[in-house]
Amino acid sequence: NNNNFYYNTIYIGGVSVQTGSDSYAFMSNASANTKNIRNNIFFNNRTGPAYHSAIRLEGNGGVTVDYNDYYNSTGLIGRIGLAAPISLFNWQTAIGQDANSLNLDPVFVNGSLDAVEYIPAAALPGIDGTGGITQDYGFNSRIVPVTMGAWENDCNGTVSDEPDDITQCENLVATFTVEVTNVATPAYQWQVSTDNGATWTNLANDAT
Repeated sequence: NNNNFYYNTIYIGGVSVQTGSDSYAFMSNASANTKNIRNNIFFNNRTGPAYHSAIRLEGNGGVTVDYNDYYNSTGLIGRIGLAAPISLFNWQTAIGQDANSLNLDPVFVNGSLDAVEYIPAAALPGIDGTGGITQDYGFNSRIVPVTMGAWENDCNGTVSDEPDDITQCENLVATFTVEVTNVATPAYQWQVSTDNGATWTNLANDAT
């Protein structure tokens, strides 16, 4: 049948014990049907004497695939048919798609059976409006741009206006402005340097 795969987070760990125990976070060995694969995190952290990749497809026939994060520690993220796994760049060339996909550690808390451990701490912007899905796994509203995977995060922000340099005398007030878009609850940390920017120290949110 034809299938759509949107907003999934799949993590595989462990150690294989024999050659030929290949593993994939996502695999489709059928090429007759159509598949739409977008806004997913496919993380294969398995080790051992075998091929371990984030994704395996038979080819690019009938496939729409983009805006996914493919990750494993080797960087060989994809396998086409029975060929050896290849890097994201070679995968994009071979599959002719996936221009907006990433090979980025999603920075989970750790691999466990608790779903909240798989909220990514990395910025993984996906494509909006996919499948009409407006909430994440925890029933939180999807923001724009959406986050790849089952969980939404606030890491996809863009600094639209950076603070301008100001020269001001001591004991006078200096005002800086910064604007961040695509983040529901932005957080800021002011720092001070007394050695011309070589080192920086966090400032507390007080009158000083």
